[in-house]
Amino acid sequence: MAYFGNNQDNVVGGLDGRFFYGLRRTDDGELFFTKVDQMDPDASIQVNKPGDPTNNYSDFEQGVDFFEGRDQNHDYVYENLTYEQLRWDDRHLFYYINDEGELVVRINRPYTYPTGVSTDGLSAYNPSHFKVTVASGTNSYGTGNKFYLNDIVTPTLNLFEGQTYTFGQANASNNTHPIRFSITPNGTHGGGVEYTTGVTKLGVAGVQGAYVKIQIPVNAPTLYYYCVNHSGMGGQINTLT
Repeated sequence: MAYFGNNQDNVVGGLDGRFFYGLRRTDDGELFFTKVDQMDPDASIQVNKPGDPTNNYSDFEQGVDFFEGRDQNHDYVYENLTYEQLRWDDRHLFYYINDEGELVVRINRPYTYPTGVSTDGLSAYNPSHFKVTVASGTNSYGTGNKFYLNDIVTPTLNLFEGQTYTFGQANASNNTHPIRFSITPNGTHGGGVEYTTGVTKLGVAGVQGAYVKIQIPVNAPTLYYYCVNHSGMGGQINTLT
């Protein structure tokens, strides 16, 4: 195992790259970033996880970037290496995911997720399940009650043809807000009709066990999710091959 941490005197004395950034990608496609300010005397990070020392990354060097933690087949090069990419930078960077699902980097401008954390990194990752809740928010239709999917207000989703996705509506906030799909923005409120191909509905929105499930058909059009009873609560679904 290897750790690092520096006090303020060491950093001011000439170390390159005040901030250390580490990136890790899981096999499920999640990205995790860590950032260490070397002027924080309590800051430290574990470079290699416990395990067979022959699987350690042993060339770690202060101020030297490293981006080769996976090979051309996306397999780990060093099984124990905690972060697959290591970077040192004097700039204070803040990474976050916006409501459109885009990765944004800002310099010297902090960002705090409404829930306080993007993900704990410990819960099982399930890209096929969306926890649906309803709360006040703002989207392209204005301000009012909106669908939140996994705690993000009306995100644009990218769903793949042939895959099945579940929209769980067990949370009590879903009461009177059944979610549905349409090929028309805002669904029936926008003059469209409900899209039912590949859709399964179970239970009553807001009651334990309720969900709407959709298997995205081949050559499916762009879809939109909406509330049966209230206008402006939903968003867009891009269907990908």
